[in-house]
Amino acid sequence: MRNATGIAVAASALLVLVAGTAAAPASAKIVVGTSIKGVELGMTKKQVVAQVGKPKKVDKFTTEFGRVKILSYGKKLTVNITAGAVTLMRTRSPRQVTSQGVGVGSSKKQVKQFVPGVVCDNVSGFRSCHVNDFLPGEIVTVFRLKQKVVKSVEIGRVLD
Repeated sequence: MRNATGIAVAASALLVLVAGTAAAPASAKIVVGTSIKGVELGMTKKQVVAQVGKPKKVDKFTTEFGRVKILSYGKKLTVNITAGAVTLMRTRSPRQVTSQGVGVGSSKKQVKQFVPGVVCDNVSGFRSCHVNDFLPGEIVTVFRLKQKVVKSVEIGRVLD
């Protein structure tokens, strides 16, 4: 009887451990190179609204890359849709973090420690840490810094 109880306890502990491990990535609101708050590159406006709701504000203009809509959800999220698909997402909210807890308010040291493949330097006069290179077609995640603290996180596809 003791063995059966021990096995049941061990199995329960394993289930709790597995459930906890599986839940961690799903709770991440920033997935480097992929999404912020569930919004992913390539989504349509309709898909974005289904994911995060109606934006507080929508700005529209035309660029050399086509028509652009900027969906604004305040500090939580800004989404750029170019030629019908999401090309850039930005957050300034400290509530949006990676599975390792990195986001707005994190130090440069934390970004370097917990974001694999990150490089920190100055790009076009901005201090930032980024994953991937700023080459056409690349998906880049940028942690913009001010005084060695993350002020915004962006994920976007380099258009030019």
